[in-house]
Amino acid sequence: MRKCIILLTLGIFLSGCATVGPKFYMAISMIEPREIYPAYDQNGYIRFEDENIKIKFIVGEKKIGFNLENKSNGPVKILWDNSAYIDVRNTSHRIMHQGVRYIERDRVQPPTSIAPSTSIDDLILPVDNVVSVYGGGWKTAPLFPALGEEEKNEQFYRGKQFGILMALDINNNIKNYLFKFKIDDVFAPKYFSPTKEGDVYLGIMPYAVYDGILVMHVFPDTSASKANLKKGDKILEINGKVVNSIKTLRDVLKVTKLGEKFDIAVLRNNQREVITIVAEVYKK
Repeated sequence: MRKCIILLTLGIFLSGCATVGPKFYMAISMIEPREIYPAYDQNGYIRFEDENIKIKFIVGEKKIGFNLENKSNGPVKILWDNSAYIDVRNTSHRIMHQGVRYIERDRVQPPTSIAPSTSIDDLILPVDNVVSVYGGGWKTAPLFPALGEEEKNEQFYRGKQFGILMALDINNNIKNYLFKFKIDDVFAPKYFSPTKEGDVYLGIMPYAVYDGILVMHVFPDTSASKANLKKGDKILEINGKVVNSIKTLRDVLKVTKLGEKFDIAVLRNNQREVITIVAEVYKK
């Protein structure tokens, strides 16, 4: 089963080439319903589509954003009071969305209507994560709280699942969509430490997925740009060695010497290609 994966930082969400200063990172994929898209969404979205709707999610530190398109020939309504967020401990939570004030969190939330052939942008936030603070205002807790030590974060969250139950009224028929997500991997910051001067350097912004490394950006005048590596390529192997994490990518590059040629197997437009690259080192 193919998975479209994004990375999450507890502090700053990784989208494109964002700078990060997190406690740990997550690779997240949708496991139910199965996605239908054969190619990675380069904007960092996890997407699903059927005959009635097209939806794409992006997971943030404290909330989950989404865009929902109505493909049907009648109105689609999001029934907020019948929808829920299921956390990694399999506990269901009432949700609030964009435009709902803190003092209204426990009141009836009117449905949001989407006309045919239109879409909306909104967000999902567990009500239980919103608390009032002394002196006024409110504070939002993270969806995935850090547990202290990096190893504890990795051990606890890796393999965990969470979900969104989205109740939709489609042409006066209620349909409950249960979107399940899995935390495929958790990475400690050491795997994302900046490249040091003298290190063999491809010149890409990498995204680790379950079956390779996605190229999110290619920096100019680097070995990757000279070899015509492109944004959206998925690196599968380097010199025959499977690379499916930032650590394995760096381990392979670590034993590569300046000027050495090596082959990178990539998936481009759903076709496997082999690109030969001449190793260069990072210079400030």
